[in-house]
Amino acid sequence: MTVKDKHDAFAETREQFARAQDGFDQYADGFWSDVQEKRRLAEAFGDEAAELRSAFEQVEAAFDDYAATFEGDVAARRDAVGALHEEMAATHDAFAAALEEFDAYAGRFDQAVDAKRQGAAAFREEATATRDEFEQFAEAFDDGVEEHRRAVEPVLDAVEALRAEYQRAGESLSEAVVEFYGYEMLAAEDAGASSSAAEPFVEAEPESDDATADDEIHEDVVECRVCGEYYQAITESHLQTHDMSMQEYKDEHGPDATIYPGEE
Repeated sequence: MTVKDKHDAFAETREQFARAQDGFDQYADGFWSDVQEKRRLAEAFGDEAAELRSAFEQVEAAFDDYAATFEGDVAARRDAVGALHEEMAATHDAFAAALEEFDAYAGRFDQAVDAKRQGAAAFREEATATRDEFEQFAEAFDDGVEEHRRAVEPVLDAVEALRAEYQRAGESLSEAVVEFYGYEMLAAEDAGASSSAAEPFVEAEPESDDATADDEIHEDVVECRVCGEYYQAITESHLQTHDMSMQEYKDEHGPDATIYPGEE
């Protein structure tokens, strides 16, 4: 081999080495880029893994809380179910006691109904007997009333006759008073002419009147104790002008209050 051949071979080897160096540099650059990318991906994956780990931890904590709450709910529901069972048992016992009490009450009620029926029947019989007795009493009472009416009729006739006789005696007394005093005391009352009967009989005194004439006037008339005027008699119609009766006049002014002249 000549020097030229060696020189060419060495040049070719150097070119191959340069190409290999370039390829290695390119590979190194690519590898470093891949390593950087892998590192970035690893960091991103680490962040995502941390986020997932945090999320898993949160989920696990929430699940733990839910499990604790669920266990509490289960315990509470278990207690509630137990209390419900106890309440149902107590209700069952109460229903049983109420049923027994109702059976006892039904027995007493039947007895009370029978007693009331018997009492109603006895009352009906007593009412019937009382009605019959009342009808008999009513008939006897009617007979007694009729007998009493027949017995009273003569008494009523006698009373009517006595009233008529008393009226005639009053008329006779009025006539006697008229005949004795010269006037009719009861005429104003029967005719309703209170004004004429109530007119005061005041005799005018003459200028030369003396005590003797005044005494004679007062002897023929009476003084009304209410108005102070002198009248021939104090009548019922005159007293009505003072809103009082004859009896009220006598009760108020006493026995000294005379009704007509000369009354004792």
